[in-house]
Amino acid sequence: MSSPEQRWDLGRPILPQRSRLSPATSLGEMSGSEMEQRRQKRKLSNRESARRSRMRKQQHLQDVAAQAAHLARHNAEMAAQVEALSQRHQGLEAENGELRAQAAELAARLRSLSAVLRLAEELSGVAVDAQGMWQRHRVALPASAAVPFMGDGVGSAS
Repeated sequence: MSSPEQRWDLGRPILPQRSRLSPATSLGEMSGSEMEQRRQKRKLSNRESARRSRMRKQQHLQDVAAQAAHLARHNAEMAAQVEALSQRHQGLEAENGELRAQAAELAARLRSLSAVLRLAEELSGVAVDAQGMWQRHRVALPASAAVPFMGDGVGSAS
């Protein structure tokens, strides 16, 4: 076993107790009642020390139990958040799939409409500018090449 100077109790060194007897008084010179008083005093001191130790242990167990309860609540909250985020993620994935399908459909329609517009431009001499406005080419076309369009006023039923 280590020396008394090397032992520790809760961060405090346990030092050997000095005798309260004067150097001239030895154990052999003490009376029986004095020895009994010392023994009783030591017993009381040990009991008090054991009581404090039990109280510290009980407090530690209560602290650990409270921390475990807190962590269990926190864990349950985190699990609920994970579940909610997982459901939200699944919803967003489904919505994203729908939007991708719509984007693909709209891109196909745009390509189709662009092809129709290019064909119409080639046939009528009408071009579409960047804003989608119809403009007439300055190229003079023969009357037989002119194709009436809606909004031209030519060939309309009005």
